[in-house]
Amino acid sequence: MRTWSIPILLAISVTFLMMGVLWAVQDPLVLDNKYGKVEFSHAKHEDKACTDCHHTFEGTGDPKPCGECHNAEAEINRKKAFHGTCMGCHKALAKGPRKCRECHQKE
Repeated sequence: MRTWSIPILLAISVTFLMMGVLWAVQDPLVLDNKYGKVEFSHAKHEDKACTDCHHTFEGTGDPKPCGECHNAEAEINRKKAFHGTCMGCHKALAKGPRKCRECHQKE
């Protein structure tokens, strides 16, 4: 085997592993709240590392849902976590939804 084949095989394996994680996740993920449901598509964010949002994820198994740690009693509750992470990224990139009704959809 050539010396370059191992890194290429490793990269292909990681790619398929990440695709498997994305396929295993409900897409779009629908979050209900009093301001209107929010749909989040993991597929639209596949260019990001899982740890960009799931900051405690160690790369094996399924990442914990955000609300498991970011609950009502947490210093950074789910609302603060989502708004800080999602809105922070969208504002920094100047793309994607950045206004309330662009995410929160009343039925």
